[in-house]
Amino acid sequence: MMHSHSHPCARTAFTLVELLVVIAIIAVLVGLLLPAVQKVREAANRAQCQNNLHQLALAALNCADTHQGELPPAYGHYPSTSSAPPKVNAMCFLLPFLEQQNLYAQIQAKGSGAAWNGGSKVMIKTFMCPSDVTLKAGAALHSLESYASYGVNAQVFGTVQTVPDVYPHIKKVSENGGTIIPRDIPDGMSNTIFFVEKLGCCLNTCTSSSGCGTHWAADGTQAWAPRVPLETTYSGISLVSPNIQLQFNVTNANNCYFYWPSSSHTGVLIVALGDGSVRNLNSGISTTTAPYTFNIAMVPNDGLPLGPDW
Repeated sequence: MMHSHSHPCARTAFTLVELLVVIAIIAVLVGLLLPAVQKVREAANRAQCQNNLHQLALAALNCADTHQGELPPAYGHYPSTSSAPPKVNAMCFLLPFLEQQNLYAQIQAKGSGAAWNGGSKVMIKTFMCPSDVTLKAGAALHSLESYASYGVNAQVFGTVQTVPDVYPHIKKVSENGGTIIPRDIPDGMSNTIFFVEKLGCCLNTCTSSSGCGTHWAADGTQAWAPRVPLETTYSGISLVSPNIQLQFNVTNANNCYFYWPSSSHTGVLIVALGDGSVRNLNSGISTTTAPYTFNIAMVPNDGLPLGPDW
């Protein structure tokens, strides 16, 4: 007699309930991991941004060492007693000290930042913060791509006019250089801001048809100049200390004003000081109200102590 044996059917697929459970588990895991990944990425970006600012500060110090202690101008000839080309901003004069001697030679040959800057598409990694979310918007705006995420403190690299014994001391800021370190920084190199974050493309209140923001090769006091402040006033707004404000957590180009320091980091704006060190400023630091800590750090010779929120 032959016996037949039955075999259970092989299972070939998930049931709908099981599939939904797996999807839900994956969604939970992604939800848990994504913030951690974002935090790691932002930490790496912040570290790179800090290093960039540190390199800019060291370049400025090395540049001054080769010119009898004189810093490059916010915009002008360098040294200040010279009339030889080029007449450009401080970021351009730093190029030879950032392994960009050939690029600086090209600018020298052109004779001015404006003539050379037109149509430039030279991107310099040291001038760009990896967290700068405005760069993509700027690239879509037009083809001028000498973007930067940092600007010099024009109250240090330029010339300040003050009103003695009155706060605020700053009356006017000019682009002319001539600052000798440490002689002209009596408040102390470690207490004075040299470089600030200033995002590449900021369109809030921008009236320029070509946009506004920060280009390392830009000319003078125009809307793309890599400096803070750009000039004394803009549309009736005083741009000099103690009126300089900070912009944190910028998420797109339409959220930031081109004439203020700005940052895409979460709750932090990074600055470089005159001694080469960098500092993370949080959103709680006082700016336009007492004790005016940020603005005091932007003035090299006001004799005022930094506030407890420094």
